Amino acid sequence: MATTGNAVTRTVAAQNHGGGRKAVQVIKGMTQSAQNLHVASSQLQSQSKILSNLPVKSEDPLQELQRLRQLLQQHDVEHTKKMQDMKRLLQEEIETGSVEILKEVRGELRSIIEDEVKAEVDAQIREHIPVPLSQQAEETKEQLRIVNASLQNSRSRIANAGLGVSNLFDSLAVVLTPQGTRSKWWPADLGSLFAYDLESARLLVKDFGLVDSDQLHVNFQRFLAHIGTDAEQFLPSVKD
Repeated sequence: MATTGNAVTRTVAAQNHGGGRKAVQVIKGMTQSAQNLHVASSQLQSQSKILSNLPVKSEDPLQELQRLRQLLQQHDVEHTKKMQDMKRLLQEEIETGSVEILKEVRGELRSIIEDEVKAEVDAQIREHIPVPLSQQAEETKEQLRIVNASLQNSRSRIANAGLGVSNLFDSLAVVLTPQGTRSKWWPADLGSLFAYDLESARLLVKDFGLVDSDQLHVNFQRFLAHIGTDAEQFLPSVKD
């Protein structure tokens, strides 16, 4: 994972900065010492070359040259030993620091991997169950609303089926529209329905998703049949 690689790189860098601070300080000191030794060695070698090119006229310069050569040899030995000691100390410091750093890095890496695994699992769940639980809950509520509306309409149609010509002013049991609401054109009773003009009757029929007609009595028939009332008792069947 590219994201994990980047995160681990950042973590290692952070740990090197914190857990390896002591190693960095030691390295800086060793580097400065090495630089000083290198400068001193270069100066001695340069001076030795100059001296070797000078003509020898007495024993004193020869003795001085011999002494300098001995000093240079001693310097080389000491320089080599110091470099070896520095290398050993640096290696020990790095190994000691690396153990602590690796422990911290492993902990950070474990945390990063756990987070990414969780994200991957969530993605897989969304892939196999694409509908979120919140959306499922809303859809369930909608289905329940539709079922409840259907139950109410069934009860209302059963009640309206008992109405006859002697019940013109008995209250109609409300049948809900396809939207699950009461139509604003709903008549209080059959007497009120038969008082509707053509325009009101057409609006009432269309509110229930029925096909309206330009004939008033046809709209009445279709509405009465829809709400469960026997339209033949009130209106004879007439073709559009």
